[in-house]
Amino acid sequence: MPPSPRPDVPALVAALASPDAVARDSASARLIVAGERAVGPVRTLIADDSSVPAARIAGLQVLWDLHRHQAIDVASQLVPGPDDALALEAVDLLGQALIDPSDASGGDRALEHLTRLVLDDRIPLARRRAMMARLGPLPARLRQPVFEALGADAALGADAHGTSPAPLGLLARWSDEERLPATPDLVADTIADEGDEVAITTLARLVVLIRGREKQNSGSEREAWRRPLGLVHETLARRGSLLALYDLRETLEDRDQHLSAPLLAAAMAIGDASCLDGLATRWTHAGEDVWLRDQLERIFRAIVVRERLHRRSAALTRLLKRHTAAASLVATLPRKS
Repeated sequence: MPPSPRPDVPALVAALASPDAVARDSASARLIVAGERAVGPVRTLIADDSSVPAARIAGLQVLWDLHRHQAIDVASQLVPGPDDALALEAVDLLGQALIDPSDASGGDRALEHLTRLVLDDRIPLARRRAMMARLGPLPARLRQPVFEALGADAALGADAHGTSPAPLGLLARWSDEERLPATPDLVADTIADEGDEVAITTLARLVVLIRGREKQNSGSEREAWRRPLGLVHETLARRGSLLALYDLRETLEDRDQHLSAPLLAAAMAIGDASCLDGLATRWTHAGEDVWLRDQLERIFRAIVVRERLHRRSAALTRLLKRHTAAASLVATLPRKS
């Protein structure tokens, strides 16, 4: 078989300006596959003020996958720029980096940028408020100095004073203090009561805290922490957030992790192509658990439809090379339309 041709990076970068969302998504995926060769051209696109905002936003998302720290720095340069949509996308990216537990140095980098930018009174007020919202759920020791500095700001002083007290509600308090109670059932019940009301970033931090508590225990105690973990994932998914998708994906890939109904519901709601490998692994090792196999198959097919994949898609071709036993999962999918 002849080797696959190298991706045409300039053409793919140009395709990010396509009005067709599917074409943009396809170009983004292929640029990520191109790897380091795509970093420079993508950065050039993002920096080009004459490029359409949708292309620059897509480029920023590609750069996030290619080189996270560069994406954080580039995003910080876009926040003061003239385009509102691009600036707010950049704020969202910095907020995502801020709470990503897999990259502590990236979080520190994002915090440094957000702290500097939110104090810059030349930046439009709506963007500064958006940055305050990203900083708000941080532990008090991190956010308090910034909000105290903002207290004298003519435009944001009232907001800063209104945000600085300890947040109300148990979930926000646990997130703020980075400490959970000893009883997993209490955490689970509180998620059920308050989860739809608190900030998305608070829920994302709870995923990290609950996962840490789970890993500290073993046996039945460890199993007990999986109930609140599943509930917080389900709540995030119900609210349309992808902030903890990384943890959901890792749970699917780890065969030692129990898949509760709430976790499966979260995967059904927000799972993407990156989850297919874990689903295929679980499906092929589900044995005689008919219910679990059926749930995994339904989720797999839902993601395939959502991602507009087909039997000959590159993602599914690669998956079948790794999981030949999963062939029946894709056998009934349509061929390329």
